[in-house]
Amino acid sequence: EEGVDCGGSCEASCPTCSDGVQNGGEDGVDCGIVCRVMCEPTCTDGIRNGGETSVDCGGPCPASSCPSCTDGIKNGDEQDIDCGGSCPACQSCIGLPILSAAYEVISDTTTVPHGRKIDVKCREGAYQVTENAKSAVELCQTAPIECRNGIYDSSGLRLTCILPTCTDGYADGDEVGVDCGGSCPNACISCNDGIQNGVEQGIDCGGPECRPCRICSEGDFKLIDRDLYQINVTFGSVNGYSHGDVRMVDCLSNARRAYGPPFDQPAQVTCLDGQFEPPVRSVIRCERDPLAPPEGGPSFAAPAVVKPPAECTNRVDAEGCCAFLPE
Repeated sequence: EEGVDCGGSCEASCPTCSDGVQNGGEDGVDCGIVCRVMCEPTCTDGIRNGGETSVDCGGPCPASSCPSCTDGIKNGDEQDIDCGGSCPACQSCIGLPILSAAYEVISDTTTVPHGRKIDVKCREGAYQVTENAKSAVELCQTAPIECRNGIYDSSGLRLTCILPTCTDGYADGDEVGVDCGGSCPNACISCNDGIQNGVEQGIDCGGPECRPCRICSEGDFKLIDRDLYQINVTFGSVNGYSHGDVRMVDCLSNARRAYGPPFDQPAQVTCLDGQFEPPVRSVIRCERDPLAPPEGGPSFAAPAVVKPPAECTNRVDAEGCCAFLPE
């Protein structure tokens, strides 16, 4: 072999300074210390040479690639982005960082040198937001903010703090319940607020927290003449007296409707916590039909106007009395 595993009886040729390939420890193609021939400078050799004003830039190389104190990049001999080294000195931060009202800065000075970090924490009354949810209690965790050339860098702050609000889905701050009570405008749901809310089945009744809704009684229908009304259960339990049960009320065939729903539709009443609403007499009224024959008596035709007999002289009907003519 003429070299390590090359030349002689080996298939591989040994590197030389004339094979037209950069190999064998050459700094360039067939040049460098091993070849005892200086390589020509390039703009990519990582060396300041060949008239370059900086490493691989300036002179014969593009000037745009040279580091500057205004390129927004930490390069050259800078200590930070565009400051320090051959650039102007990096500036201290004057004052404390301006964060939201949920944070509190922990510092005994208002002038923080470049590169120095100060700690922040959640302000009293604020809460830390974790990865999945907001913590239920106030935490004492702190996180640093670094001064970088006169500006506080909070981009890497790993602490998120928020103040309680009336829309955050938590019972926090001075709230009595979740986003209600205290300083929030919404009153908390209760079993005595006169409103059907929360999981109540009626106004302040039903559900897992309030008392059971009361059942209704037959007494709600005792004030009406059952000989004139028919009452049917259309929705709810079999007996029709449970909370939420719906009943339909209509006039019987021997009664006439004084008032009620339009198009001769039956009236609807619902059992609501022990009382049918609306009251039957407020939505429908059935009266005895003067044209209906008495039970077991003859049927009558339509009324007719006849000459006024003596007993009709004091009637308002001056033209005559209304009489019924048997069929």
